[in-house]
Amino acid sequence: MQDSEKGPSPCKVPSPAVRRRALLRRLTAAFEQVRSDYFPDWDRQHRWRLGLTRKSVEAWCDGKHRRITIGEARGYPHDVLESVLIHEICHSTGNRAHRGVWQRQMQTIADRAETMGRTAIAAYVREDVNRYIMKEHYSIRQMIEEDVKNDNGGIPFDVIMKKIADGQGMNLTEVFRLRSKARCRWVYDKEMRSIQHREECERKHDTQQAALESAAE
Repeated sequence: MQDSEKGPSPCKVPSPAVRRRALLRRLTAAFEQVRSDYFPDWDRQHRWRLGLTRKSVEAWCDGKHRRITIGEARGYPHDVLESVLIHEICHSTGNRAHRGVWQRQMQTIADRAETMGRTAIAAYVREDVNRYIMKEHYSIRQMIEEDVKNDNGGIPFDVIMKKIADGQGMNLTEVFRLRSKARCRWVYDKEMRSIQHREECERKHDTQQAALESAAE
């Protein structure tokens, strides 16, 4: 067969090591871009380092060793990679939970990205925050229900809400922004009614049992 009749030569697939080095170069470039655009006063001595892992994870922030590690299997597009780095840098100042302070930092970065015309970054960051807010909508309800049950209805509503806010590193305004005060009160009152109904049923049962025992004597 003549050369002109041969099909196209197969594309050479990069080795894992080559792909890893390419991703690390992209990660380093994105890290410097994020640092410059959104965190100009952060880590001025450049002590924080980057790393890759083959574990099936997105990313994590190790404040003790000043290291941000990215899961290499994800193969992030550039804007997503930047938003993941923003997420982890917002953790780096000690805000390990995805709650009050971390959420406010993320919202601030999203606003800044929007003013810079980085609408994709702003959208990714806001979507990230909203994902955790939706989780907290459920967890706040669950915490109210558990606290009422654990104390058998003996804790006033305001005390329970202050306890929940303190436990989440938030103030009451931030808690009620996630789940309105009226809704929290409804959950509290519903659980209180459930406890009162159960106590009433137990009293009736005890009364009936006592009457049966008295009749049997």
